[in-house]
Amino acid sequence: MIIEVCAESYEYAVKAEKAGADRIELCKDLRLDGLTPDLEIAKKTINKLNIPVFILIRPREGDFNYSNEEYELMKVDIEKFKEMGCKGIVSGVLNEDETIDLERTKELVELSRPLEFTFHRAFVIVQDPFKDIENLALSIESWEPYLISKSDIKLRLPKVLSWIEKASRSTNQYLWGGTTGPDFDCSGLVQTAFASQQIWLPRDSYQQEKFCRSINFKLNYLDELAPGDLVFFGSKAKCTHVGIYK
Repeated sequence: MIIEVCAESYEYAVKAEKAGADRIELCKDLRLDGLTPDLEIAKKTINKLNIPVFILIRPREGDFNYSNEEYELMKVDIEKFKEMGCKGIVSGVLNEDETIDLERTKELVELSRPLEFTFHRAFVIVQDPFKDIENLALSIESWEPYLISKSDIKLRLPKVLSWIEKASRSTNQYLWGGTTGPDFDCSGLVQTAFASQQIWLPRDSYQQEKFCRSINFKLNYLDELAPGDLVFFGSKAKCTHVGIYK
């Protein structure tokens, strides 16, 4: 289960992270059910927090049937927040009859890629939510894999390591094959840490070993390792455990 907190300021987002939130949905004016946050507050929150920050894209209060000018502003905002490094977009568009505007919402989803996209609270006023969400899913093209460069991974590693550090301070009952925090097994911990920064690794340690590029390493020369390198353990036949070098 992911605990997401809707925060309308940097200060609230920090408190939510300290309280154990897994993810932040950042907005402003919660009294109006949330609007698109200010750019400077979003930038500070994205850069300072160690958990993913999703951004609400909603240009005004009221209904979710937007004019052409409002819709174009939403698209511009998505591009700006993607460049800042947010981890997901929260938005959606309805028609005047309170059905999901499939064409416009699909365009927002496509524009948000490769980030996650969450359809927001407009869903609660849709007349036939199950039918509409199925139609939306069918209208969106299949996902496509994307490559993350080595330099991009290096930029994200400090937050991966920070996530690991925070998790290591939590009480953990080691579960073989466990995947739900805080009771991780070793490969589940590594997978979740990297996933917190949108870096997707396979689930099991032997799969992670095959996924990674091996480096030459001698046990007596730890200075050859770099923070974020994965260290694998096991027999010659199969890797059974994984750790991360800090």
